[in-house]
Amino acid sequence: MLEARKYLTVIIGMAWYGSCQGIELDELEFEEVYLSPTRLKQSPHDIPASVSKVTQETIRDLQINSIPELLKYVAGMISGNASGNQPRINYHGTNGLIPRRMQVLLDGISVYRPSYAEVSWPTLAISIHDVDVVEVTRSPSTASYGANSMMAVINIKTKDPYDVSTFGGVGTIGGQGTKAADIYTSGELSDDVRYRLSVSSAKNDGYDKNFRGEERRDGTDAKRINGKLAYRVNANTEGELFLGYSDVMTELEFRDSNQQSFPDITTESFFAMSDLRHSFSVNHEIKLKAYYTHVEQDMEWNTCYPAILLSENLRQLHLQNPGYAEALANQQFPTGGSAEDDALRDAVLAELSALGANAFAPLCGWVNEDGIEKKFDIEVEDTLIVSDNLRLVSGIGAMRQSGSSETFLDGTVSVNSYRAFGNAEYRWGDFVFNLGGMIEDEERSLDKPAFSPRLGINYRLTDATTLRMVFSKAVRTPDIIEHDGNWSYFSRGLEPAYPLDGRENAYFYFNAKADGEIGSEEIFARELSIYSSKTFAMGSGMVNQVLDVKYFHDSLSNLVSEKLQFFDYQPTNDGEVTLQGFEIDANMTLNDVVFPEYLKKVRLHLNYAYMDSDTDEFYERSLDAQHSGAAYAIFNFHGGWLSSIAYYGNSAINGEAFDGWELGLGRTTRLGKGDLLIKGKAVYWPDKEDSFVVSETFNVKNINEDSTTFYLTLDYSFR
Repeated sequence: MLEARKYLTVIIGMAWYGSCQGIELDELEFEEVYLSPTRLKQSPHDIPASVSKVTQETIRDLQINSIPELLKYVAGMISGNASGNQPRINYHGTNGLIPRRMQVLLDGISVYRPSYAEVSWPTLAISIHDVDVVEVTRSPSTASYGANSMMAVINIKTKDPYDVSTFGGVGTIGGQGTKAADIYTSGELSDDVRYRLSVSSAKNDGYDKNFRGEERRDGTDAKRINGKLAYRVNANTEGELFLGYSDVMTELEFRDSNQQSFPDITTESFFAMSDLRHSFSVNHEIKLKAYYTHVEQDMEWNTCYPAILLSENLRQLHLQNPGYAEALANQQFPTGGSAEDDALRDAVLAELSALGANAFAPLCGWVNEDGIEKKFDIEVEDTLIVSDNLRLVSGIGAMRQSGSSETFLDGTVSVNSYRAFGNAEYRWGDFVFNLGGMIEDEERSLDKPAFSPRLGINYRLTDATTLRMVFSKAVRTPDIIEHDGNWSYFSRGLEPAYPLDGRENAYFYFNAKADGEIGSEEIFARELSIYSSKTFAMGSGMVNQVLDVKYFHDSLSNLVSEKLQFFDYQPTNDGEVTLQGFEIDANMTLNDVVFPEYLKKVRLHLNYAYMDSDTDEFYERSLDAQHSGAAYAIFNFHGGWLSSIAYYGNSAINGEAFDGWELGLGRTTRLGKGDLLIKGKAVYWPDKEDSFVVSETFNVKNINEDSTTFYLTLDYSFR
């Protein structure tokens, strides 16, 4: 804690000194601005990281239906078949619904779920049509967003009330039983207050078949509502309020081998965020932000156990001496324990004798994986322009997060954490230096405090080209389930009741418990990249081209690489991975250049990533494809027509490669007092099968009956 205070004093001291030396400046203006990497508004030539941006215009014209689907157009993000509920999204060792080494922000709200170590995309309180832009910082260079900012930060920003039409609606139908509808509106409550409100529902049936050739149960049924309020208190003070709620049912086909019903999941989520920004001058701004999240998961199914495995004596023996209990469960006679162990062993053997043949008769009851997660976060951020050459951002924050689960935690676990962060941008000739980092102190952490520093050096080779060199370190503190897990199943409504005493409720004997000795995962990253952005005239039109090429070498250590399963729950910090490779992200926009009498605009995109992963850990090795990439072309014609073609694919993950093609066509026409956009998309997957890892010996297969599927969307908005 003393170390944290020392760094905090330095950061606040830098901001105080700058406020004393402040010089009046005009606002810095750039053709394009990024905010995610350092919390400063910066040109991409000045940021200390490679950042990809996907805008609402691209989302609309490519007919993207979900955030996982969007991420395949970001270099290094690996997507498999994104139908159903297992989108395979990767970034340097993160996968599926569980990007536990990435930070995911929704209008500044961290939507990472620490009790379950996951981000569940379907349960977010927004639809894809609420998204304004998604910024992805593809490195650990954004340490100022907390300990989960280890591999990347996905920053999702919803539409501003001033950018939404007064009323509109979107409806989509298509393959995998997709049915989605959105209604949105915006307006002014006064000259200083404007709102946006969105209500949506979405259903899909997921994949068609499982590995047995039976009907696959992995559909979703989501209902969402969210809104944003932008207000101005006075000429120097303004704020924003975001509220969101979702109610999502997710079908789940399998949870245990003895289940008698399906363990479907119902998740209710509530998100609230408020920030207030005050400008002391054009050079100095302070922001206060607070958010609260409440996620409640209900997941129950009926399952059957042999009667003896519901013995209270056997459970107490397992809590006292797991080896003894395991031996008895496997019909062995354990010895060598304490007198207390022997006494419980004998009690279990007496039960076995009394039960006779009924000892292994199945008793069926209801078990659950219900849980409630809460998170409250408050933060103060100060931004200061000291001179033409120096800008500073610094801040402090505190978070309280808690998880409640009878099954996973045997009650409630709460964790408090505190942080201080800062970044200094200094210009010297053609150089831009970014020096920053975060100190984070979590009360239960074994590594106090955790410090995540970053140094970025950008050199402007030409007006259009910048060379970037970045060194950064980041950590991921253990999740609640990793550090505080106390995992047991309590069976209710037993049929028949326990034969010896008539109990209708009983614990399954086995208990998996964390030892609380898990430390933070760490990464040290080195990056070298070239960024080029150029706009020039061609004929009667304009061309803009952007190229970002990055080489990276990441050393990850102290990793929790085990798959935490009920009967194999042994988290350690033994994992190590070295990742190296390169990424290419290229974009070109041509306005009135190609067949200008027909085409208004053409947008071209290409991304490619090569990654070499050196590790002995199976679950780390099984997550990464050596080659991955995507490309698209979007054509906007005169007369309201648009068309698109896209390709994405990756080399083998667990021996299986995946690729897909998409072709879209649409037209916008004037209808009444608004615009009607009718568009359709055909999706072709050469390989109809997809799989994900369950264990070293077993993969789950997902199968589509057809290689080609179609989607139709109607979008109407008043002007």
